[in-house]
Amino acid sequence: LPKDRISGITAYDVPFGNIQALVKPSHHFFTDLLSSESKNVVLITCRDPYELRLAFPVPTRSNPTPRRVVYYTLFRLLQWTSVTELFAFRHFAAGYDDTGWTLYDPHKEFGRFPVVSREWTFVPNVEYSLCPTYPRLLMLPAPVTMDDLGEIAGYVHENRIPTLSYLHENKAAVLRSAQPLKLWDCEADQRLYNTIFMMNPSRLPLYI
Repeated sequence: LPKDRISGITAYDVPFGNIQALVKPSHHFFTDLLSSESKNVVLITCRDPYELRLAFPVPTRSNPTPRRVVYYTLFRLLQWTSVTELFAFRHFAAGYDDTGWTLYDPHKEFGRFPVVSREWTFVPNVEYSLCPTYPRLLMLPAPVTMDDLGEIAGYVHENRIPTLSYLHENKAAVLRSAQPLKLWDCEADQRLYNTIFMMNPSRLPLYI
């Protein structure tokens, strides 16, 4: 199993949805050929071919129930009646609200890129009317007009217009977009890509 490079701890991730059965077998479950250490286990049967066997030290007076604690902790996490009882709703980093709406800030996100304000600008996706599957703020070349964006939105699948995803320090840009719906050319779409091409000082080929 892989080891964490920082802590050096060996870890294996098992999604709760992949666990089919959790068993805390008694000692007579195993043959007498196994040692007492080997018998002190918790078995996790997954929905894929994997079966995990968690081995615990023999109980002592100072630590009498290590296997029991782990077993019933996992058991409680697997017995849920509402989606809000799942692991992700009860274990999250401090400092965030429980809705998740504050995790993504487009201004901070694009602030990580060396975006030149006169070349790229935020365009509001008001009420998600421009593209229902895109965020509320999009980063696009400053010269583009809303009329052109409306024309491009009707030209591509699900209105997914070209919008900035990554900008390198050499001003080479990576944009996301959907495939055209129509066979004929869209002049607004061509103008947008030509603008993107001209914004790259290297003038290398533009790959679409």
